[in-house]
Amino acid sequence: ATADTSASATASAPKASAEANPDSHNGRLAKTPYAEALRLGQRLYLTPGDYTLRLKLGSENSETKLKVTAPEAYKPRSKPKLKLRGRDD
Repeated sequence: ATADTSASATASAPKASAEANPDSHNGRLAKTPYAEALRLGQRLYLTPGDYTLRLKLGSENSETKLKVTAPEAYKPRSKPKLKLRGRDD
C-alpha cells in the first residue's frame, strides 16, 4: 500500500510544475497513451514494433531483439444485420 501512495505523490508533482510553467513540455506527456493508461489505472501493453532488450547485471551485459506484432483484428460475435430488398440503408 505504501508503494502506491508514493507513486501517486510523485505523479502529482510534475503536474503542478507544468501548470506553473506554460512553456514546460511536462503537460504534453499527459496526452501520450502510456501516461493516460497510468492516470486511468489501466494495464500497460507494448505497442507493435521492433524492440531491443538490454540487461546489465554487474559486469555482465545481455542484448536481445524483440518483435511485438499487432493482435488479430476484432471479430464481432453478433450476426450482421439483415438487408431488406429494395432499401439502400
